[in-house]
Amino acid sequence: MKILIENLSFGSIIKNLSITIEQGITGFFGDNSFGKTTLALLIAGLLKPEKGRITIENESSPVTGISFEIPQEGLFLDKVQDEISFGIKKYELPPERIDRVISYFGFDKEMPCQNLSFSEKKMLSLASLSYDPELLIIDEPLRAIDKENEKKVVPFLKRLGQKSKIFLLFSCKNTSLYPLCTNIGILQKGNIIFYGNKDEIRKEKLFG
Repeated sequence: MKILIENLSFGSIIKNLSITIEQGITGFFGDNSFGKTTLALLIAGLLKPEKGRITIENESSPVTGISFEIPQEGLFLDKVQDEISFGIKKYELPPERIDRVISYFGFDKEMPCQNLSFSEKKMLSLASLSYDPELLIIDEPLRAIDKENEKKVVPFLKRLGQKSKIFLLFSCKNTSLYPLCTNIGILQKGNIIFYGNKDEIRKEKLFG
């Protein structure tokens, strides 16, 4: 499975971008307003390119999981347990996984989602991806996550990456996410100024 992006443009945000995304964890990093969220939404199919195309090879319709930068945009059910159990039940995975994930994050399973803080909603949006999607697209996974909860989130993301075929992370230049990635893309004003193996980017000193 791979994603081919060919001559992709969207407004003034993404400009004639062409890359091939291989299997593994790929992190796209860059400052605010440099096109990360737009690229994520284009790959997810939630925005249509104005020019160019995105093709998923060797997989006509992969099981896809998405976590938005603003978590409530992807939370639709009433309670914490409902959100976490939805995908697990849909794909007929072991039901005991539900309680394990709830316990791992320390959630109250009966808590109404609307009563959670922003950071708790962020963690819930990640926890709801426990159904092992083949394609994962996560925008700013550590936004509003404090250092203590980051110790839970980063290993959880690593596990998700081990289960997925392609895992795309979109973030500002967060060094906590960098070790998870196989490949790195650096976005700058709608263009990718570096894309390749993360060991190569150290040599280029593009990531600090």
